[in-house]
Amino acid sequence: MPDTALHGIDFAGERHDGFGHQMLPCGALADALADLGGRNRIQILGNRQRVDAFEHAVRWRENAPARSHQQLELLEHAWKCFRIAIVPLNDALGGVAPTNKHQPDKLPVDLATLPGNLNEQTALAGCHGKARVRLGGREQHLQTLIETGGLISLMRKNARQHQQDFIHRTERRSSQSQVCAGGRVESRRQNPERRWSRLSTLEKFKRHSTVVVHWPTFMRSVTYTLAALLFVLMSAAARAQDFDLLIRGGLIVDGTGNPAFHGDIGIREDRIAALGHLTGKTAKRIVDAQSLTVAPGFIDIHNHSDYTLLVDGNAESMIRQGVTSMILGEGESAAPIGGKQEAREHHVGPNGAPADWTDFDGYFARLLRQGISPNVGSYVGSGQVWTYVHGECAGPVTPGELDQMRALVRQAMEQGALGVSSSLSGPPGSWIDTGTLVAMCEAAAAYGASYSTHMRTEGRGVFESVAEALEIGRRAHVPVDIIHLKIAEHSMWGQMPELVSTIARARAQGYDVQANVYPYRAGQNDLASIIPPWAHEGGAEAMIRRLKDPALRPRLENEIQRGIAGSNWYDHYTATGGWDGMLLVSFTNPKYKRFEGMRMNQVITELNKPPIDVLFELLEANAGSVPTVYFHHSEEDMRNALKQPFVSIGSDGTAVATEGPLAAGHPHPRYYGTFPRVLGRYVRQEKLMTLEEAIRKMTSANAAKVGILDRGILRPGMRADVTVFDATRILDNATYEKPHQYATGVAYVIVNGQLVLDGVRHTGARPGRILKRQDSGRT
Repeated sequence: MPDTALHGIDFAGERHDGFGHQMLPCGALADALADLGGRNRIQILGNRQRVDAFEHAVRWRENAPARSHQQLELLEHAWKCFRIAIVPLNDALGGVAPTNKHQPDKLPVDLATLPGNLNEQTALAGCHGKARVRLGGREQHLQTLIETGGLISLMRKNARQHQQDFIHRTERRSSQSQVCAGGRVESRRQNPERRWSRLSTLEKFKRHSTVVVHWPTFMRSVTYTLAALLFVLMSAAARAQDFDLLIRGGLIVDGTGNPAFHGDIGIREDRIAALGHLTGKTAKRIVDAQSLTVAPGFIDIHNHSDYTLLVDGNAESMIRQGVTSMILGEGESAAPIGGKQEAREHHVGPNGAPADWTDFDGYFARLLRQGISPNVGSYVGSGQVWTYVHGECAGPVTPGELDQMRALVRQAMEQGALGVSSSLSGPPGSWIDTGTLVAMCEAAAAYGASYSTHMRTEGRGVFESVAEALEIGRRAHVPVDIIHLKIAEHSMWGQMPELVSTIARARAQGYDVQANVYPYRAGQNDLASIIPPWAHEGGAEAMIRRLKDPALRPRLENEIQRGIAGSNWYDHYTATGGWDGMLLVSFTNPKYKRFEGMRMNQVITELNKPPIDVLFELLEANAGSVPTVYFHHSEEDMRNALKQPFVSIGSDGTAVATEGPLAAGHPHPRYYGTFPRVLGRYVRQEKLMTLEEAIRKMTSANAAKVGILDRGILRPGMRADVTVFDATRILDNATYEKPHQYATGVAYVIVNGQLVLDGVRHTGARPGRILKRQDSGRT
């Protein structure tokens, strides 16, 4: 609903506020005109009951461009009801004449063509604009007179002349309305210069659009009736509220790990304004959190929604888990794009549209232009940098190429990347040597950034991989976060305590190393990860040619089934122990859609061919890529990692939805259930950890890793990202067999002070922002 804190109506000359007007909300008319968060004032002057001025000022959000279409729909509806039209203010905004004074009831600008007259600097499409609204009857048309609390002319006189005219008239009127009281002269009006300072000047409005409203005679009676009803029914709402949003009576888990306590949270604009027992405080919207738990919005430290957000910015599957911020970018990231990369790999989600950006500035601008519900931050992927400079191939880089890689990392840091990430278990990450990773991280270290790594192997070489991650952190002087810590090799299950001890000893020796996990015993990669790294050189098309080469068949089959002796290649086939440990997620070729959600051994049986033949056929027929869930680590090892104090929570998932283009395929259930699964299963049911500790792992622990210092904790002054849930019933519903099911138990999700999830309804709000490091002073 629009902000109704600032309204004014004057009936029969009664005047009560600073401008001399009784306060009253304008209700439905405001709703018709205002985008969410707007402020409106209507003014009806004197006994003549005529409309003299109507002022409308909107505080535009960062995602206002995505809402321009919605705003136009509102205004088109308003035109039909109240004869409201938009006109540009000056030539810079389109040069359309403000009105036809001989036909005051005729729409001066065709709403259907309006977007062509506007650009991103205008009030409708801009980020911080205000709009100006003007009412006039037939006999007033576009008055340029300055009345008390009335209209500032923006066309005929300069601002200084308006000020002088305003002060002169005000002083003249004041002199006529002085009264004597006990020998002392008092004025019923304010000092004119003080009152002028409360009005907006010409310079402040040069960038803003104007709304012109014409009131035909037959509409006047409707107007007066509406105003009278609103005066009776809504006058109470006009009183100033303490907060925009008040969460009352919840169990507050503040994100620090400290014990929970009962209290209230007051939110004003995008900040937490107060926390405690706020008895007697008022708000435009009150959320009753009795019997509910109130926590900071969950921060997903490892998310793959880089492209699905561009298909649907609502991020339904994540928002409904309580996630308010997502950290993107692993080995690959949304930028940089270009150089020696294969153009076909850079697309925007299921629709296959090419990316229209080359760097993070362009990508972030694209996100904000369309609007996103959660906040978003991103690492720059080391594999992304490698392919940009070196292409889709292995081999040492030249000194010049290494310098170019460093420059790309520095550019990404300057544009807001949170650090460097890697995915080293398969190409192109497996082609990147330790020294090159150190060079990239050194470039990021100057910005206070960190290194996030999917290690080179999570199987038989997992201890060596941890040692490499520690070496990179030590040499580059950056903190290290190990992505989804696990032992993904069935022959090594049960060794998690030893691996945890290795990391704990490193921490005790001064290494800044942490980790994250997802609460499932299966991961997701691609069926192509079974193919040895050397066969990937040159990209997907080159790999498919090798799969079809009879001369290479014996070598490929041997290495897939037995691994590569003496190498650190992580073979997903040997890790899972067989074809039954692979669940096929999705296919691009319609012929194979019937196999989505089936295990690989079932598909082999259906096709009645040798396993390697089926593997190659599936990859050849689907452009070299079949997303696949691998059951490669044990529940007990995962539980052991989950409860470690240096381990936080990340989904390794993607924002999808149960309807629309993102409902396709058979994804990992973590896309829908990661955070509710931790709270429902491992906190409430199994009591693996306390509620306070689990919330810390989802909030402040992740915020600290990426240097986001104004989120992740509930404190006055922090950004108002809040998740409210029922701790007695929160649970994931998605399964490996039926993954497209939203979690239950999350009641409200607030992002930057705006309700995005309101009960069972996603509000459609997209207040998400781009997250950048706040502790990144260059060293």
